[in-house]
Amino acid sequence: MQLGSFASRVTAERLVKTLQADGHDAFVMPVKSGQATLYRVRIGPMKDRESAAQTLCKVKATAPGAAVVAHP
Repeated sequence: MQLGSFASRVTAERLVKTLQADGHDAFVMPVKSGQATLYRVRIGPMKDRESAAQTLCKVKATAPGAAVVAHP
């Protein structure tokens, strides 16, 4: 599940800390986009889509743009 994508690692890490404080296994995944690096904040992987959907409902207040995505 992806909760956000940020140009600033500091911003991404701040969200990770908030999510971890709420009991989620959040992490930052740096990704190259052209010449820039984006910092994706993710939770997971989940065991199945139902687990992902339940977690998505819980994190929407913290990260309204959260979405279920495939984990590489």
